[in-house]
Parts: sequence; C-alpha cells; structure tokens
Amino acid sequence: MVFYPLSIPASSWKHEFIQTNQVRLHYVTQGEGELVVLLHGFFEFWYSWRHQIPALARRYKVVVPDLRGYNDSDKPGKGHDLTTLGQDIVGLIQGLGYQKAHIVGHGWGGTLAWHLAQTCPQIFRRLVVLSGVHPQQWQRALLENVGMLRRTWPFLGGPGALSPGMAPSADIAGVDCPLVSVSGCT
Repeated sequence: MVFYPLSIPASSWKHEFIQTNQVRLHYVTQGEGELVVLLHGFFEFWYSWRHQIPALARRYKVVVPDLRGYNDSDKPGKGHDLTTLGQDIVGLIQGLGYQKAHIVGHGWGGTLAWHLAQTCPQIFRRLVVLSGVHPQQWQRALLENVGMLRRTWPFLGGPGALSPGMAPSADIAGVDCPLVSVSGCT
C-alpha cells in the first residue's frame, strides 16, 4: 500500500519563468510525474489554485502559469485572444519537455482549455473544465446579441480593444471572431 501525505507544504512550490510564443510566462510548479496544467480564470492568477496544487503534487508534476497579461507574466498590448493564449500553453508544455498534459481550466481558463481541446487535441491526456463556456457556444451567443458583443469586444481582441470607448458597429455580419480561430497549433 502506498501512503500519500495529506498535503505537500506550500514551501516546496517553485516559482519559475519560461519564454514561449514571444512572451515570458511565470508559473508555479510542484511535484513529479505526468504533467497537470491548471489554467486560472479572468481576474485571477496562479494563486487561485493554491489549495489544489499540494494535493495534486502528491502524484503529478503540477504547473500553474500566470496567463499572458496576468500577475508576474509579461503584459503585451496584444495576443489576448484564445489562439495566442493557446499557443502560449502549447509552448509551455513543450518547453517543459512534455508532449501531453492533463489540462484543467476554470472560468476563462476553462474556455481556453476548451479551445485547446478543439485546436490541439494531441496535447491532451485529459480535459477538465470548471465553469468555462465552450467557445462555439460563446460565439453563437455573441453573434445573436449585439449588446453582449459590444460589451465583450475588448476580450475578443477586436479593433480598438485596448482603447476605451471603442466598440463594433451594429452590423456584425461577417465578423471574423478571433475567439474561435482554429489555426495556430504547433
């Protein structure tokens, strides 16, 4: 019988950085074994997973990045769409010497995990999504509701996304929403 302690102390967390996809990502890691990547939600950072890290680290190598634009990771003025964020995570996994990972996402991280599952299924051992809307469902909702599209536009990387007051016109026919782009998996 194998005995696992109830937790591994937080003092054994390691804060590290990796350069990938033209961005420097901060991540916390703990444990050894198969890779588990935990993706945080909107307005969160790695610390939101602090209670899960030690428990998972008993059996896995846990890596919890600060997504691009959050906490100690680089904050470029562009590249906050799902395709670019997905490339960041693929680069993280490969940069750590892994080809596959168990990927767990919460909120925005869950939506990112769904997107990765659609575009880069070969990197997955398992997918777990907590409170994350499927990208196709979100696109459908946005295209059916112009008010929602206007309020969400900055998060979709639309024109003027970083300029206050900029929003798309009411004519959304033919909008190429970067949210569900399926290109870019390496």
